[in-house]
Order: sequence, then structure tokens, then C-alpha cells
Amino acid sequence: KEGWKSLNFYTLNNQIMNNKTIEIVDSEKLGELKLKNLIGRTGCIVLSLDSGSRRNPGYIVMLDEPFEGEYEWFIPKDSIKTL
Repeated sequence: KEGWKSLNFYTLNNQIMNNKTIEIVDSEKLGELKLKNLIGRTGCIVLSLDSGSRRNPGYIVMLDEPFEGEYEWFIPKDSIKTL
């Protein structure tokens, strides 16, 4: 039963964050992923991967413009600023 509470929270959180417009900001984790060139870019969250059980919480973001030929990128939770 406890697992369902966790799942329901994750589902609710995922729905709340999806489609949010964001700006990518600097964080230590963004640097570790060698994605500092994304700082200042904007996009929309398409998938929330920020449950407490994840080792690297964050979001799949659809960028407004491609970076290195791709629109979708994993962005760490600490690098997300909602607009």
C-alpha cells in the first residue's frame, strides 16, 4: 500500500511539471554532464524524472532550438528554473 502512495505522488508531480516552460540555469550537476552550453536556453518539460528514489533527479526537456542536433535533453533538477 505504501508503494501506491509513492506512485500517486510521482504521477501527480509528473502531471504538474509536464508542459512547464523552463530556463536552464547553472548547477554543479549540469557541469558534470558537460552541458554548460545549455545555460540560458529555454524549453518545455516533457517528462519528469525527479522522484525521490532517483539517483539523478531531473527532467526530459524539449528545447526551443536544437542543441548539437537534438531537441530533447535530460536536465538535472537543480538546473531548472520555471518561467
